Amino acid sequence: MISKRKSNTHLKKTRKDKKSILDLLSRSKFVDENFHFSTSNFKFTEHDFHLLRSRFPYRTIPYYEIESIEIVKGIGANRPLMLSLFGLLLILAAVYFFPAIQMVTGQIFNADWDFDALELYYFMLITFGFFITLGLRAIWQAIVPTWILKVYLKDHTKEVFALTKIKRDKKLNELMHFLMLKFKPDKLRIDRRLKKVLI
Repeated sequence: MISKRKSNTHLKKTRKDKKSILDLLSRSKFVDENFHFSTSNFKFTEHDFHLLRSRFPYRTIPYYEIESIEIVKGIGANRPLMLSLFGLLLILAAVYFFPAIQMVTGQIFNADWDFDALELYYFMLITFGFFITLGLRAIWQAIVPTWILKVYLKDHTKEVFALTKIKRDKKLNELMHFLMLKFKPDKLRIDRRLKKVLI
């Protein structure tokens, strides 16, 4: 009899927790009226996981093809080594152009220039700044850990997504609650540091 009461109490608590999660998600801008969690890079629907490009799906993965899902601290790039090399090449290209910028700068200060030289000077400065900024950003994304979503598939591949924007928008809790409703505990792993702040 006591066991039955405990079971009923646990069932009521589970239903109450589920209802509170549903209420929370219903107020989210990331969850639409069909109860789909969507970002600019991926979308969870009723039965499928969609990979998005420019907010349009280019691949659909049914939930039964997903082996497990993790939210952990890690590198948000699928190929961090390639991204690091790309960033390094951009910085080297900027350094290569730097002597040319110095030469044009010298001509300008010596008053030995015309409008075309000034236009070239501005173009080179913008290109230099663009290469340096893009290169540093690529290297940062490749080496600095952030909160990421890892989706492991049964074909032994995985998809990795940085959750930086979701965390900045304070919607990480909603994503975790959504995944807890959609996936069984043996398929979902959430970093214990995030579980401590899960509300």
